[in-house]
Amino acid sequence: MPKEISTKSYRLHNFVIEFGESVFSTDNFILVCKICNVNVTSEKHFSIIQNLTHQKITHIENKKTNNLQQLVANCNPKLLEFNSDLCKTFLSANICTTL
Repeated sequence: MPKEISTKSYRLHNFVIEFGESVFSTDNFILVCKICNVNVTSEKHFSIIQNLTHQKITHIENKKTNNLQQLVANCNPKLLEFNSDLCKTFLSANICTTL
């Protein structure tokens, strides 16, 4: 039985289905990574995996998850003491801390 030849658009749609529509999109000719807005070479499955493990994408994903502001109550007590002492030192030396 002969092997079925898959078209490029069929392969691209399979990649979109496999990795999710939030990660990749296609116009039947080009595979585009939505995370980093880059055209991905879709000749080999390895090149797509390599794009997903690329340092730029991991940095963007980490930036999305670490977008929470750290509150003063969550800081290290020694750091708070240092900041307080530093402010008191500046005030006693009459050093302006604003521009």
